Amino acid sequence: MQIKCVVCGEPYYAELDMEEWEKKLFRAGAGCPCCEGVEPEESWHPENLEDIENGDGDPIDRLNAYQDRANRPKWEPPPDEILWTCAGCGVNVVRRGTTGELEYDLPFKAKCAQWYHSHPYSRGIEDLSKPVHVFKPDQPVCEFCFNTCDHCGKPVCGLLEQGDCYDDGWCAMGVEGNYRNVYCIDCIEQQCTECGGFYDDGSCDGHCGEDATDEDEDYEEDEDDEE
Repeated sequence: MQIKCVVCGEPYYAELDMEEWEKKLFRAGAGCPCCEGVEPEESWHPENLEDIENGDGDPIDRLNAYQDRANRPKWEPPPDEILWTCAGCGVNVVRRGTTGELEYDLPFKAKCAQWYHSHPYSRGIEDLSKPVHVFKPDQPVCEFCFNTCDHCGKPVCGLLEQGDCYDDGWCAMGVEGNYRNVYCIDCIEQQCTECGGFYDDGSCDGHCGEDATDEDEDYEEDEDDEE
């Protein structure tokens, strides 16, 4: 059934022609996608009750909006709701007012922009309402910023502003010299700067420097013998 806009008289099959938020405003008498609530140069007036019919047998909202045009609802899309903001890169997770869907809202020149353009919704849309992890105090982080220590698996985040290296979430690169391997402060203190192994799991026995020194001395002795 076609329903006419009470502002401009344009007929619509509302269920087919409009988004959900538009249908609600249209049925409330706020206008339509054509006029957006702005009065046309030539005023439109209903000729009979069918012209203000709502399609459900109860045209009272549209009748009131037509008769009291000064107080009718405004044709404005519902605002987006920011659910949370990543403390690392600043990306917002919003619920779109027009669709109700959850999306990432990337701020201008966001550090994560390129990553999110190539990895949208990698956790699934239904999980976006909550951050991947929350560091203390009240520091939610997104998929791009969240990481784990490559040695012990502790949650870390390289983009959080930290007071000192013992703050929750702090991380640094290991002796490998790249951020493909990040470690928490406890594991950094357990990593050998000579071989990159760790004292706590036995991957380094703590004698790398001594072994290297002994080899150097043996090499020097061999050179002296040859002379």
